[in-house]
Amino acid sequence: MAYIEAGNVVDLASDRLIASSARAIAETISVTEDNDIYVEIPYSALEALSSPAQDKVYYRVTGPDGETLTGYDDLPVATAMDTSISFLSTRYRGSPVRVATLGHYASSGRTFIPFSVTVAETTQARSEMRWSMVVSSVVRQSIIGLIGMLFVVVGINSIFSPILELTQHIGRRTAGDLRPISKAVPRELEPLVASLNSFMLRLDQLVQRMRDFSASVSHQLRNPLSELRTNIAIAKSSNDMSRVRKLLDHSDEAIVGLDQLIDSFLRLARFEFLARPELRGNVDVNKVLADVVSAYYPSARRAKQDMFFEGDEDAVIDANAELISEAVVNIIENAIKYSGSGSTISAVIDAKSDNVLVRISDTGVGVPDETLASLGGKFFRGSEDQRGMGIGLSISREIVELFGGTLEISKNIPLGLCVTISFLRMEPVRERVR
Repeated sequence: MAYIEAGNVVDLASDRLIASSARAIAETISVTEDNDIYVEIPYSALEALSSPAQDKVYYRVTGPDGETLTGYDDLPVATAMDTSISFLSTRYRGSPVRVATLGHYASSGRTFIPFSVTVAETTQARSEMRWSMVVSSVVRQSIIGLIGMLFVVVGINSIFSPILELTQHIGRRTAGDLRPISKAVPRELEPLVASLNSFMLRLDQLVQRMRDFSASVSHQLRNPLSELRTNIAIAKSSNDMSRVRKLLDHSDEAIVGLDQLIDSFLRLARFEFLARPELRGNVDVNKVLADVVSAYYPSARRAKQDMFFEGDEDAVIDANAELISEAVVNIIENAIKYSGSGSTISAVIDAKSDNVLVRISDTGVGVPDETLASLGGKFFRGSEDQRGMGIGLSISREIVELFGGTLEISKNIPLGLCVTISFLRMEPVRERVR
């Protein structure tokens, strides 16, 4: 492309020169008294075409009948109409030439005699000039391109250098290092670093919960497994069948406890999944609590207990219905299991304010003051005589806090315990009546 453009520029400039030479020759041609054309070639007309490339110049003047008046008889002629000038690229005497032919008239005073002037020049100088322009253009564009690339490299480096430094800073950390990134970064990267710090904070909390959970699991599994091993060892060495049966009964209770513990662990493992934003929505606490009370009412009656439910309209929260049901089930199971015969268990909802309050209370034996503050802690049991793993209320607390709520345990006046759950109330979505 550059070669073609350079050729067009060189041809335009050179064509003007040979056209000027043809016109200079035509201006000197005159007519004699005998109506013959007189030709005198001026030296300056051909001198203008001289070049360092030592190009050869040819000329030819033809008369009205096409006869050669002077110059090279075999020089090709470009077609020229009247006083116009035409150009032709051809070969002459083994070399490429550029030909210009000018049509003209000479006046005798009485008439006009037509003639033509043809000037040709070899194209060595044109080729050298064309290549010189191409090389100059390529060099100039290359320099501009290199400068542009340099600016691009510097710009990219200035943009990506902070990102690379941040990557290296994070890469040098150990696998368990989840501290917030305190390294100074450009303003454009501050939202990215803030998101990374928020993610690492949540991940660190999750890892810490997993560590605490693993430590608690290992501690809780050790006791029933040790009991099982001891019972088996004693049973093997005993010939007293009544004693063996008693040991087997104790082992069966330990296995049931292990089954409950494993089930609790599996439920805990599902919390993070079910608490994801896409699995949350408007939860009608009235429906959830009513369903749980209805399901556990027969168990309460078998335990010689009474149970009732009192709802409230617009008790809607942003949560996961399955997890909220899980939290309530654990509390009611505890009330049935530990409040004792003759107890009354009530489940009451209050949604009059900006919060939804769920109060589950019983009129049972309660707990001593010194153990009240520890209730709801993971694997805590009110007394060593109570069976179970002490994980139910702690699961309920984690679920409630997962959705921004609170769970408080207090004494029920005059007797028993009261568990109060509080959530932020949401406006319910009502169907439009047409």
